[in-house]
Amino acid sequence: MAEHYSFHSDRAGISLVDFLSEETSLSKSKLKKVISIGGLWVKHKDSELVRVYQFNQNLKLDDEVHLFYDEQLLKIPKATLDLIHDEGRYALYYKSDRFAVDESPHCDHLHISRAIERDLPDDREIYSIISDEPYVAGFTLFAFHPTTADRFESMLFDQSIKGEFSLNLSSDEKANVECLLEDLFRQNGDCAQQSFSLSLDQIPSIIEKFLATGIQPSQPFLVCQKLAFPCPFSGQLLTFNQ
Repeated sequence: MAEHYSFHSDRAGISLVDFLSEETSLSKSKLKKVISIGGLWVKHKDSELVRVYQFNQNLKLDDEVHLFYDEQLLKIPKATLDLIHDEGRYALYYKSDRFAVDESPHCDHLHISRAIERDLPDDREIYSIISDEPYVAGFTLFAFHPTTADRFESMLFDQSIKGEFSLNLSSDEKANVECLLEDLFRQNGDCAQQSFSLSLDQIPSIIEKFLATGIQPSQPFLVCQKLAFPCPFSGQLLTFNQ
């Protein structure tokens, strides 16, 4: 059951974990887990409410403290990405897990931005180039500057970023979308290899067609196994295979 604790600090110099262990029934070890997955928010006087991960940070007098606790979320391991290629201004990752789409006050360890930030300097911004919908896995691309993101957006528009995809569906799910699969492989792919090529701007429409059939996959069903694109700065063609 999800819970929300809200407090105003009546003392200064006490650590967050000590304060919360006195104010709630949660143990310090449980509190540290909640804080590590992003369930703690603090607002100092004349500042914004921000997420805090340092459980030993000291409170100030009259700090506003919010703890969002959900036992079920603590049981879910953090979602991870494998860094494949880091150019500095952009990077390629391989995504196996299904990430949360919406931000939650209870946690951020299931969100794709947190997974990327674990590998990055604090000053990098994150711009998703390839759809980060929960139904897409495999290679995924991120830019770290608005100018770089704009260049990739132009490349998406002219369809110069190409991917080769496979499907991760159960036999029952494949049976439910048989007609759609026949059309997909006839137009874009290799039925024998169960793979097909797409320009990345086609991904949202493909997902929409699959979901319109009524299937509700519990994991990503479009897996990008190969990605090819020209470097937006040198023009060199880059190709990555699983």
